[in-house]
Amino acid sequence: MAIPASKCHVGSWDCHPSLRADVDRECVWSQIFHDRRQAATRRYSTTLHESPKIDCLTFPPPFPMPIKAVFFDVGETLVDESRDWNEWADHLGVSRFSFHASLGAVIAHGQHHQRVFETVRPGVDFAALRRERELAGTIYSVTAHDLYPDAVPCLRLLREAGLIVGIAGNQPMEAEQALRSLGVPADIIASSASWGIEKPDIGFFERLIAETHGLDASEIAYVGDRLDNDVEPAQQAGLISVFLRRGPWALIQSSAARHTTPRYVIENLSSLPDLLRGL
Repeated sequence: MAIPASKCHVGSWDCHPSLRADVDRECVWSQIFHDRRQAATRRYSTTLHESPKIDCLTFPPPFPMPIKAVFFDVGETLVDESRDWNEWADHLGVSRFSFHASLGAVIAHGQHHQRVFETVRPGVDFAALRRERELAGTIYSVTAHDLYPDAVPCLRLLREAGLIVGIAGNQPMEAEQALRSLGVPADIIASSASWGIEKPDIGFFERLIAETHGLDASEIAYVGDRLDNDVEPAQQAGLISVFLRRGPWALIQSSAARHTTPRYVIENLSSLPDLLRGL
């Protein structure tokens, strides 16, 4: 049933809060949920009629579950950061093997990733290094080739199933802008740079919850590759946290005794929809 005009005077996607801030937020998301679920149902029913052997991951019915929104971390969750780390090694004039080994040591000790630059070039200022790269014409960027192959299909599938899809991670503004320019299918794209707060600060996840304009924390899932920055703080904030076991942080931290075994673990984003359906 459509939402009464008296409660929402603008239709479906035109009501998106980033476009019409004066419209009641709860009504906006309700209309989006309704429109997407209706579209998903029609598409699913049509395909089911045409062929009884369908792939439910390709033609999903509306999600019969309490989850209404899914947020994703960026690095090693949606984006393969190998190219950027390799470019840092090249810029610093060290072998990629040595640089990656140093990064692994930093991860194993639970230190901030910027510590690797001090290891490779003692006494260096990271802000100064960034300026060096900018002057050299190798500023940080995210291209379509950097996205993991399962990233966009997963985001698109969840949106078509009627969920709010968000992207929010510890990233510079360049990453946020690049994801928007690429047209990545997401309702909300944000970063620690634009929010002014970084994970694992609980305030980051409180801001994330607020961006959904009315959803309870228990109705939101957060997917990330780090136990310290993603899974554990998201769970503390009341979200459903999903651990994506890929990338250096995931592999190293999952074998460290200081972290508890997460409840929900996936090896790739292709398996996320089925996990969410089973909650």
